Amino acid sequence: QCYLFEPNPRFFPNLATLLEKYDNVVEISNAPAWVDEGRHEFAIDMNELAYGSTLMKSKVAIWSNATIVELDTFDFSKYVERFKDDYLIVKMDIEGGEFPILNKMLADNTVRFMDQLWVEVHPNKVTSVTTTESNQLIEKVKEQTQVTLWH
Repeated sequence: QCYLFEPNPRFFPNLATLLEKYDNVVEISNAPAWVDEGRHEFAIDMNELAYGSTLMKSKVAIWSNATIVELDTFDFSKYVERFKDDYLIVKMDIEGGEFPILNKMLADNTVRFMDQLWVEVHPNKVTSVTTTESNQLIEKVKEQTQVTLWH
């Protein structure tokens, strides 16, 4: 089964078509994954390809030129916990949000519920996280699950 999340309103309609097209797509949502449930500002990258929409204010190259909207977030750590008895593969490309989310998952001990994590990391694009800090975080995550860095 596939659960899909796309908070950028420019791309969300494309996901909606997958729900009708594929039987294994069981949920789509425009809520961004985050460290809590709440209402947060979300920067929508307005460039033609729009690769960088983010919750991370420290991704200043996007945040300073983006359209800012408020969206309801969900606690990804709690969300993953519901799959603790399943084989779970997570593909994560959340434009810097991987850092606070994975740190919270380590603290909550929910990283272990992901059997595989395919993740794109964004150190230095998010000014609050260095490459060294990113590497250290990924090494901690690798102690509990299989990690594939991609992009």
